[in-house]
Amino acid sequence: MLYNSNDKTIDTAKELEQEFGGKSKVIAKKCPVDDPKAVAEVVAKCAEEFGRIDVFVANAGMGGACKSKRQPDFCVYAKEPCDFAASGPVTEMTDEYFHKTTNVNFSGVFYCAREAGKVFKKQGSGSFIITASMSGHIVNVPNTQAVYNAHSQLLSQAITSQAERQLC
Repeated sequence: MLYNSNDKTIDTAKELEQEFGGKSKVIAKKCPVDDPKAVAEVVAKCAEEFGRIDVFVANAGMGGACKSKRQPDFCVYAKEPCDFAASGPVTEMTDEYFHKTTNVNFSGVFYCAREAGKVFKKQGSGSFIITASMSGHIVNVPNTQAVYNAHSQLLSQAITSQAERQLC
Protein backbone atom coordinates (compact mmCIF):
# COMPACT_ATOMS: atom_id res chain seq x y z
CA MET A 1 0.00 0.00 0.00
CA LEU A 2 1.45 3.34 -1.04
CA TYR A 3 0.49 6.47 0.86
CA ASN A 4 1.70 10.03 1.16
CA SER A 5 -0.16 11.89 3.89
CA ASN A 6 -2.20 9.38 5.89
CA ASP A 7 0.04 7.52 8.35
CA LYS A 8 -2.97 5.39 9.39
CA THR A 9 -2.19 3.36 6.26
CA ILE A 10 0.57 1.61 8.21
CA ASP A 11 -1.97 0.31 10.75
CA THR A 12 -4.41 -0.60 7.96
CA ALA A 13 -1.72 -2.70 6.25
CA LYS A 14 -1.03 -4.58 9.51
CA GLU A 15 -4.77 -5.14 10.07
CA LEU A 16 -5.25 -6.50 6.54
CA GLU A 17 -2.33 -8.87 6.93
CA GLN A 18 -3.80 -10.15 10.22
CA GLU A 19 -7.27 -10.41 8.69
CA PHE A 20 -5.93 -12.77 6.04
CA GLY A 21 -4.16 -14.86 8.67
CA GLY A 22 -0.71 -14.12 7.33
CA LYS A 23 -1.54 -15.73 3.96
CA SER A 24 -0.98 -12.38 2.26
CA LYS A 25 1.85 -9.96 2.95
CA VAL A 26 0.65 -6.37 3.18
CA ILE A 27 3.07 -3.48 3.65
CA ALA A 28 2.71 0.29 3.60
CA LYS A 29 5.28 2.47 1.85
CA LYS A 30 5.24 6.25 1.84
CA CYS A 31 5.35 7.60 -1.72
CA PRO A 32 4.32 10.94 -3.22
CA VAL A 33 2.64 9.74 -6.42
CA ASP A 34 3.26 13.11 -8.08
CA ASP A 35 7.00 12.33 -8.07
CA PRO A 36 7.82 9.98 -11.00
CA LYS A 37 11.23 9.00 -9.58
CA ALA A 38 9.74 8.14 -6.18
CA VAL A 39 7.02 6.02 -7.84
CA ALA A 40 9.59 4.17 -9.96
CA GLU A 41 11.76 3.45 -6.91
CA VAL A 42 8.90 2.27 -4.69
CA VAL A 43 7.27 0.06 -7.34
CA ALA A 44 10.64 -1.53 -8.18
CA LYS A 45 11.34 -2.06 -4.46
CA CYS A 46 7.91 -3.67 -3.92
CA ALA A 47 8.43 -6.00 -6.89
CA GLU A 48 11.83 -6.96 -5.50
CA GLU A 49 10.54 -7.53 -1.94
CA PHE A 50 7.46 -9.50 -3.01
CA GLY A 51 8.94 -11.18 -6.06
CA ARG A 52 6.02 -9.90 -8.13
CA ILE A 53 3.05 -7.51 -8.10
CA ASP A 54 -0.30 -9.05 -8.98
CA VAL A 55 -2.63 -6.09 -8.41
CA PHE A 56 -2.07 -2.35 -8.29
CA VAL A 57 -4.93 -0.05 -7.28
CA ALA A 58 -4.48 3.65 -8.10
CA ASN A 59 -6.65 5.48 -5.58
CA ALA A 60 -4.70 8.64 -4.71
CA GLY A 61 -6.48 11.92 -5.17
CA MET A 62 -7.13 15.36 -3.82
CA GLY A 63 -10.04 17.65 -4.45
CA GLY A 64 -11.87 20.54 -2.86
CA ALA A 65 -10.75 19.74 0.65
CA CYS A 66 -8.92 22.96 1.41
CA LYS A 67 -9.91 26.07 3.30
CA SER A 68 -10.39 28.95 0.97
CA LYS A 69 -10.82 32.56 1.88
CA ARG A 70 -14.36 32.29 0.44
CA GLN A 71 -15.22 29.23 2.55
CA PRO A 72 -13.07 29.38 5.71
CA ASP A 73 -15.07 26.66 7.49
CA PHE A 74 -14.60 24.10 4.72
CA CYS A 75 -11.41 22.35 5.76
CA VAL A 76 -9.79 18.96 5.85
CA TYR A 77 -6.07 19.70 5.53
CA ALA A 78 -5.31 23.38 6.12
CA LYS A 79 -5.27 24.97 9.54
CA GLU A 80 -5.52 28.48 8.13
CA PRO A 81 -7.37 29.83 5.09
CA CYS A 82 -5.19 29.66 1.99
CA ASP A 83 -5.24 31.00 -1.54
CA PHE A 84 -6.00 27.66 -3.20
CA ALA A 85 -9.75 28.30 -3.50
CA ALA A 86 -10.15 24.58 -4.12
CA SER A 87 -13.89 24.62 -3.83
CA GLY A 88 -14.38 27.96 -5.51
CA PRO A 89 -14.64 28.95 -9.15
CA VAL A 90 -11.77 28.24 -11.55
CA THR A 91 -11.22 31.98 -11.78
CA GLU A 92 -10.10 31.92 -8.12
CA MET A 93 -7.85 28.85 -8.38
CA THR A 94 -4.12 29.42 -8.17
CA ASP A 95 -1.68 27.92 -10.65
CA GLU A 96 -0.01 26.17 -7.69
CA TYR A 97 -3.20 24.35 -6.72
CA PHE A 98 -4.07 23.49 -10.33
CA HIS A 99 -0.66 21.92 -10.93
CA LYS A 100 -0.57 20.12 -7.58
CA THR A 101 -3.98 18.51 -8.08
CA THR A 102 -3.21 17.61 -11.71
CA ASN A 103 0.09 16.04 -10.65
CA VAL A 104 -1.57 13.96 -7.92
CA ASN A 105 -4.91 13.13 -9.54
CA PHE A 106 -3.84 12.47 -13.11
CA SER A 107 -0.06 12.39 -13.56
CA GLY A 108 0.31 10.23 -10.43
CA VAL A 109 -1.99 7.59 -11.92
CA PHE A 110 0.05 7.67 -15.13
CA TYR A 111 3.34 7.24 -13.23
CA CYS A 112 1.91 4.32 -11.25
CA ALA A 113 0.43 2.69 -14.37
CA ARG A 114 3.71 3.03 -16.24
CA GLU A 115 5.82 1.52 -13.46
CA ALA A 116 3.36 -1.23 -12.54
CA GLY A 117 2.95 -1.97 -16.25
CA LYS A 118 6.71 -2.57 -16.56
CA VAL A 119 6.48 -5.13 -13.75
CA PHE A 120 3.36 -6.76 -15.25
CA LYS A 121 5.00 -7.01 -18.66
CA LYS A 122 8.12 -8.63 -17.20
CA GLN A 123 6.14 -11.18 -15.18
CA GLY A 124 3.53 -11.79 -17.90
CA SER A 125 0.45 -10.70 -15.94
CA GLY A 126 -1.05 -8.22 -13.51
CA SER A 127 -4.12 -6.10 -12.93
CA PHE A 128 -4.13 -2.31 -12.70
CA ILE A 129 -7.26 -0.78 -11.17
CA ILE A 130 -8.01 2.93 -11.40
CA THR A 131 -10.60 4.55 -9.18
CA ALA A 132 -12.28 7.77 -10.27
CA SER A 133 -15.02 9.86 -8.79
CA MET A 134 -18.54 9.95 -10.17
CA SER A 135 -17.83 13.69 -10.37
CA GLY A 136 -16.30 12.99 -13.77
CA HIS A 137 -19.81 12.32 -15.07
CA ILE A 138 -21.96 14.76 -13.09
CA VAL A 139 -21.69 18.18 -11.51
CA ASN A 140 -22.15 18.10 -7.75
CA VAL A 141 -24.15 21.25 -7.03
CA PRO A 142 -23.37 23.44 -5.12
CA ASN A 143 -19.70 22.31 -5.20
CA THR A 144 -17.70 24.15 -7.82
CA GLN A 145 -14.85 21.71 -8.33
CA ALA A 146 -14.26 21.89 -12.07
CA VAL A 147 -10.62 20.77 -11.99
CA TYR A 148 -11.34 17.77 -9.74
CA ASN A 149 -14.26 16.81 -11.98
CA ALA A 150 -12.05 17.11 -15.07
CA HIS A 151 -9.45 14.81 -13.51
CA SER A 152 -12.13 12.23 -12.77
CA GLN A 153 -13.34 12.40 -16.37
CA LEU A 154 -9.77 12.05 -17.66
CA LEU A 155 -9.32 8.93 -15.53
CA SER A 156 -12.66 7.51 -16.70
CA GLN A 157 -11.58 8.02 -20.30
CA ALA A 158 -8.21 6.40 -19.59
CA ILE A 159 -10.00 3.38 -18.11
CA THR A 160 -12.37 3.15 -21.08
CA SER A 161 -9.53 3.58 -23.58
CA GLN A 162 -7.56 0.75 -22.00
CA ALA A 163 -10.55 -1.56 -21.48
CA GLU A 164 -10.10 -3.14 -24.90
CA ARG A 165 -6.33 -3.33 -24.56
CA GLN A 166 -4.08 -4.71 -21.92
CA LEU A 167 -1.70 -2.36 -20.13
CA CYS A 168 1.28 -4.38 -21.31
